[in-house]
Amino acid sequence: MNRKVLWGLVSLLVITNLLTLYFWSGERSTSPKSSKLQDMEVVEASDEVNEPVALINGEEVSYVDWVSSLKQTYGKKTLEDMVNKQLVFQLAEEHDLTLEPKLIDRELHSMETMQGVSGKEELEQKQEQWRKDIEYQLYLEEILTRDVEIAEEDIKKYFEKHKDDYTFSKTYQLSQIVVNNKKEADKVYKELEEGSDFSVLAREYSDETSSGEFGGYLGYYSENTTFLDNAYFNAAEKLEEGQYSQPFEAPGGYVVIYLHRTLPEVTFTYDELKAHIRRELALGHISGVATADMLWEQADIDWIYGE
Repeated sequence: MNRKVLWGLVSLLVITNLLTLYFWSGERSTSPKSSKLQDMEVVEASDEVNEPVALINGEEVSYVDWVSSLKQTYGKKTLEDMVNKQLVFQLAEEHDLTLEPKLIDRELHSMETMQGVSGKEELEQKQEQWRKDIEYQLYLEEILTRDVEIAEEDIKKYFEKHKDDYTFSKTYQLSQIVVNNKKEADKVYKELEEGSDFSVLAREYSDETSSGEFGGYLGYYSENTTFLDNAYFNAAEKLEEGQYSQPFEAPGGYVVIYLHRTLPEVTFTYDELKAHIRRELALGHISGVATADMLWEQADIDWIYGE
């Protein structure tokens, strides 16, 4: 994923969070609760919009004022982003545009490596949102560049020079417990076999303090990294997700690893990358920043906001 696309997707995720905050009112509890933080009493809004959302030394902050402030601060930008997304997906359908599925998988894997440990349901929800954001960004680039001509010779030259940059290497999400000797490693393994929690044992036993204090969590690593010894990957290859390894020796001591996730390798042929490379090269021929508001004049948009 190039830096421009990555930051575009990060921006979309921030906007999504703001939308969640703005429309939180639809999920208000009918049983108000309160909690004190120093002199501030926070009150969950009821179904009555005239109920206060906070009390500061007895002085109310009204629900209406709160929502009005959100609208003034984020409303216009949020609306524009919603219009942009809907417009781009409409045009993609109108022009019968398609995207290479493996390219979307690669971007999803790249975004997942920036996350910590997530439950299955939480991860699936994130992936669904990421997929929409990736599709939006790629469709937008295709729509904005579809009339830009790029010679196939230039596309082939770019592919030959940069094809390895598009490969996503097989990647493992790992935690570890590192101890000084085989006897202690066997003790850790025995406790795991008896049902002890891996992260608890990592905090208790691991000599590798930088990961031990976080329950042994290491993060995502592929075999081309220089930060982990090959012994880690030899052990990880034998595991299914959710399994831990038998103790093995590595630089620094004896190690037991836990495999959270395995992200498969993604590689591309020229035909699979041709359209994407054409888009990337064509973007260089567009003046200014490529944004969806460049498409507004082509659409019948009735801006009612603020009227």
